[in-house]
Formats: sequence, structure tokens, C-alpha cells
Amino acid sequence: MTHLLIGCPFSCTLGHEVLLWIHGTTSSCCDMVASGLVQSLFSIVQDFCIFLEKEKYNRANIGLQQLYSTFFQELMNLKQLDEAENLRRKILHIMELSKTWSDLNKFDLGQTQNFNYFGMEGWDSFGTTVAAVQLSVTLVTLGKLRESEELLQRCLAVRKKILSEDHIQVASILVHLAKLSLLRIISDIKVNNDLCRSHLVRGKRLVNDSIRIAEKILNPSREDQKKPKNAFGIELERRIAATGILLEALEIVGLLDCLNMAIQEWAPAFDYENFEQALRKWVSLYNEPRTRNIVSNALRAHYMKCWRTLVGGTRRTPYMNAPHIQDLLAESQQIMKELGGENSMTGSVDFGDAEE
Repeated sequence: MTHLLIGCPFSCTLGHEVLLWIHGTTSSCCDMVASGLVQSLFSIVQDFCIFLEKEKYNRANIGLQQLYSTFFQELMNLKQLDEAENLRRKILHIMELSKTWSDLNKFDLGQTQNFNYFGMEGWDSFGTTVAAVQLSVTLVTLGKLRESEELLQRCLAVRKKILSEDHIQVASILVHLAKLSLLRIISDIKVNNDLCRSHLVRGKRLVNDSIRIAEKILNPSREDQKKPKNAFGIELERRIAATGILLEALEIVGLLDCLNMAIQEWAPAFDYENFEQALRKWVSLYNEPRTRNIVSNALRAHYMKCWRTLVGGTRRTPYMNAPHIQDLLAESQQIMKELGGENSMTGSVDFGDAEE
């Protein structure tokens, strides 16, 4: 399989040439996966990574991410889940042993692709946590929930250390962990109600923390407003990221309420106040000028999906007939109508997936 290395710029001095080579190699990699030559491709990719690290082709990181993503997606399409997990583990191992390079501005944007140098070793880097989160998602697909949770807990500790307790990227990990709590409840609901209740309490704590962080970004205090502002484009991207996190968190609130009712066998255990607060937050995102354009355009589909999840699973509870809830529901339905969505409550409840 050495034909893939023909033309590789091993003697070049510019990372740009490496990027061009990677781009041209991607289709060959996909052909190898389809032909069942996965192990051979693993060896080639790993050797290439070692070369890049030795020669300090730091600018090629973005190209390698594209190569990995394409390779991984081909494995998933072919249902080679074990090989996909193996690839994610190899990527994480490479990140653990090497320096990764990150742009501090991108941290605020909630993005990971970058070129600027900000050297951090192994696990004490944002890039390594990105690779670890991707592995955790793959582990969820394979049903390895406990290992996925342990990996995310480590990511959470690292991001709190290198970023801050209230950073949007910390909120992102909290949402992932809350989703895992949902899946753990579903997994244990028929065998251990006490354990399910423990997952439920933990899930609520995680989702509340993520909501708090997202709202702090969307509604900064006077003290925060006095701090130097980012460029308009960066600030907009930051608000979009925070809004997306908030919508994910609100969906989880609705799903946790549904599971709470299932655990209690439909006894009067529905958290009415929790549901009402979540729906009011959903409505306020549309009514608030700073986020209305975001939920009407950039995150429109996500915004409508959040409403269906919140309302769909709770429509039969007696509390929904309360006058003030009826008014709130009517307002939310009007918003859905204005956005071109459904203006009636759906009967399905989407428990979401494990994707980031």
C-alpha cells in the first residue's frame, strides 16, 4: 500500500504542501476502507502522523482532521463500528503523545479548526479533549456508556482547567454528560428504579449547570459587559454556540421529565415547574431581540425540534390544562406557526442521538 505515499512531500518545508497531499489522498483512503484494507490504512496514517510530529508540520493538523473525519465516516457507513472505535482510540493516543495547536479566539467561537500556535502537551490541550469527545460518541454508539462517561468526565476536568468553569466548551461537555444520564436511565429503567432515580438527579444537575453557563453568555451581567468586546463576527458565533447549547439542554429537560414520569409509573411526579420554566426560556429566545434572529434563521430547525420535544411528551398530563400553561402553550404555538412549523402538539417523543 506504499503507493499512497508516492508524492507525499516528506522533504517539503511548507505545511501547505502537506495539506494538498492529504486532500488528494482522501479518496484513496476511502477506496482502501471499501476494499477491506483498514489495517494497512491505519499503519499508513499512523506513520504519517509520526512524520508530521517529527518534522513539526503543525499547520497540517486541520488536514489530518479532515482525513480522519472522512476515514471515520466511511467506517461508520460500512457498519464497521469496532474499526471506527479503534480509529478514534488511535487518534486520541496520538493526541496524548503530541503537542496540539489551538487558537484562543476559536475557543470562544466554540470551534476546533485552527492554525495558530498555542502549544499544550497531551491531555492538557483542547484538541485532545475534542478527540476524546469524538471517541466517547463512538463508544455510546457501541453501547459502552460507562467508558464514555468516564472519558467525558476527564474532558470536563481538563476544559475547566485550561478554559474556565463557565466557558461554553465546558457547557458542551455538561450537555454530553446529561445525554448519557438519559441513556443510562433508559438502559436501567426495567431493572433498577433506584439507580434510574440517581441518574435522573445527576442529569438534572448537569443540564441546569449547562443552562446557567449558556444564559450567562447570552445575558451578560453589567460587569461582563464592561469587559473588552470581541469582534462582531466572533461575538455572533459565540451567541449562536450558546443558543445551540441552551436548546440542547432544554430538550434534555423535556426528556428527563418524560423519563421521570415513566420511573414513577405515571404517578403525579411530573415536575411542572421545571417544564414551565423550560418552555418560558424557549419562548424568550424568540422574544429577545439578541437571539430572535438566531432561532429564526441559523438554528431554526433546532429551535422547532426543541419545542416538539418539550411539548410532545407532556401533552397528556393534567397540569397542561391549567390556564397559565394554556396561555404559554398558545404563545409557543404561535411562534411555531410564524416559523412555518407545526401549530399542534406532536404525539412522538424523540430521545435524541449520541452525536455531538
